[in-house]
Amino acid sequence: MTDLKLGIALWSQASDWPSFLAAAQAAERHGYDHVWTWDHIQAIFGDPDQPIFEGYTALAAIAQATERVGIGLFVGANTFRNPGLAVKCLTTIDHISGGRAIMGLGGAWFEHEHTSFGIDFGTGFGQRLDWLAEATAGARVLLDGGELTSAAGGRYAFDHLRTLPRPVQKHLPLMMIISVPSGSRCAIGFKVRRPCMRGRSSPSQVAVSAWLNSWMVIEMRMTSKTRRNWIGSTG
Repeated sequence: MTDLKLGIALWSQASDWPSFLAAAQAAERHGYDHVWTWDHIQAIFGDPDQPIFEGYTALAAIAQATERVGIGLFVGANTFRNPGLAVKCLTTIDHISGGRAIMGLGGAWFEHEHTSFGIDFGTGFGQRLDWLAEATAGARVLLDGGELTSAAGGRYAFDHLRTLPRPVQKHLPLMMIISVPSGSRCAIGFKVRRPCMRGRSSPSQVAVSAWLNSWMVIEMRMTSKTRRNWIGSTG
């Protein structure tokens, strides 16, 4: 049986930096297991133009200022960054923290910040899920030391990419979260193909079937072998 672990998600909007960092250190001091923050570039409550800190930069500082807690974004907006770059960011944070980073990826939902920054928001929820599926599979390959080449016709165009150094953790945890507008309800199922690693392609199916209302963590139904290849456990 897995032990229950508790974390704190810090608001990165409407805060000054000393207070934000002090909250992360207080969470560690009081025995929490993880410290998280958002990945938004405009405020999501109230006026979008409130001050807000960027996620990965904030995590790097938290990593340097803490000793024990796991750290991650809850969750990283896949639309903001190429997933290879996101892997580089988390790998660097894993080294700064001595092996405490957790990678989170989500499809992104806040259209206003995409419009303001000129970031592609896609044609809708379904397309962003397709991008997320491709990004998550690729990130797992890179985090585990593989070589990534994208299949033709996808969102990304990786060409024999490897990222070094590898994370400190042998299998850096990776989680995926999606959201739909509050009050929406839908059942989702889709297939994704694991990108080529060293010239080989291994198709796998990710089955997602759940009623979604506001925020929902995706349930990954896979074989144990596929789960080891694709997704990590935070336990």
